[in-house]
Amino acid sequence: MKFFPTLLLACCVLSSQAHFRTPTEPVTPISNSPEMKQLVMDALDKMYNFEHEACVEKCKEIRKRLPSHPIFHMLMAMNIDWQWEPAVKDKVLLGKLHAHLNEAVKEANYILYKENKNDAEALFIYFTAQGFLARVSSFSGEWMRAVNYSLNAYQTVKQGFKLKEKFADFYFSTGMYNYYRQRYPELQPVVKPFAGLLEPGNAELGIKQIRLAHKTSLFSKIESINYLVNIYFKYEGKPNEIMPELAEAVKKYPGNLFLQHKYADGLLWTGKVDGVLAIISKLFKANNDYYDMAGFTFLAKLHLKAGKVDEALKAIQFADNHNKRLPKTSENIPGYIYQVYGQIYTLKGNKAEAHKYYKLCEQHAEYPSLKREAKEWIKQNLK
Repeated sequence: MKFFPTLLLACCVLSSQAHFRTPTEPVTPISNSPEMKQLVMDALDKMYNFEHEACVEKCKEIRKRLPSHPIFHMLMAMNIDWQWEPAVKDKVLLGKLHAHLNEAVKEANYILYKENKNDAEALFIYFTAQGFLARVSSFSGEWMRAVNYSLNAYQTVKQGFKLKEKFADFYFSTGMYNYYRQRYPELQPVVKPFAGLLEPGNAELGIKQIRLAHKTSLFSKIESINYLVNIYFKYEGKPNEIMPELAEAVKKYPGNLFLQHKYADGLLWTGKVDGVLAIISKLFKANNDYYDMAGFTFLAKLHLKAGKVDEALKAIQFADNHNKRLPKTSENIPGYIYQVYGQIYTLKGNKAEAHKYYKLCEQHAEYPSLKREAKEWIKQNLK
C-alpha cells in the first residue's frame, strides 16, 4: 500500500466513471458478524505469515459465505501482492493482481452506487484497491493511470475523515493522509503547488491515528506497522520508536521475510547486531533477488562493524549484482549499497571511489539520514 506520495501528486484534475458488477444478493457487512470478522482475521494471519495457499483457502471460504462482498477480491489481491513484492518481477502475479483489484473496485462500487453510498467497508475496500492500482501502475510507468487511480483514492480518503469512529480502518487512511500531506512536500518541493490544492495535514496527528489503526482496525494492523516503520526509519530518523511493535509483528509472523528484513534493518541502525545473522540466513533461503540483495547488504554492514573491510566489499558487490537484476523499487536497500561502498572506500583511502558512491547515495537514497551522511561526506572531503 505504498502509494501516498503518488496520491499527493494526483490533485483534483481527473475523474472516472463507476463500473460495477451486479451481485447475486444483498451484501452483508463483515463488521456485523463476529464469525466473519474472525474468518477474515484468520485469512490475514495466513497471508502475513506467508502461508499463501492457506490464505487462498480461507478466502474461498469467505466467498462461499459472502458471495458478493468485495473483501474476497481484496484479500486475494493483498495475498498476491505480498508474493509479487518487493522484487516486482513476476508478470503472471502482476496480471492476477490487476484482475482481483479491478473486481474489488467493481463490487465495492455496486454497494456504493446501488445499496449504500456511505457503506464504510465498501468505501475502505474501494480506497485500498484504487491505491493499490495507483502504485502498481506507477511501477509499470503508467503515470496517467496512476494519477487517475490516486485521485479516486483521494476522494474516498476525504469521505473516510468522517468515518473513523464508525470503521476504525479509516484511522489508517486518515493518518496516512495527515502525515504525508505535511511531510512529503517538505522533502519534495516539486509537489508543493499540487499539495496546496488538497486538505491540510498534520504529521503528529497522523502518526497517532496510524498507531490507533494498528490497535483497533480490522484490515490494517500490519499495513499500519509497515507505514510506521517507513515513517520512523525514513522520515523521522527515530527507529527505536517503532522497534517494539515491529519485534512483536516479527514474532507473530516468523514466515514474513519482508518484516524480518525491516527488523534486521532496524537492529543494525540502532546498533543491535544480535539476531541479524539469523535473519540474513532466512533471506538467503528465499531464492529471491531482492532478499539476496538485502541479505548481502546487511552482511556487509556486519563486516564493517567488525572491521573486516575486504569481506564487506565482497558482500556489497554481491548485493549490487542482485540489485542490477531488479526493476526499480521503492525500497531503500539500493541507497544502503551506495552508502556501504562509500564507507568501504573511505576506509581504504580511495576518496575518488568513495565520492562516486556517496554521490550515488545522495541521488538515490530514500532515507534523509542517508542523504545527510552523503552530503556531509562530500562537503568534508571536497574542501
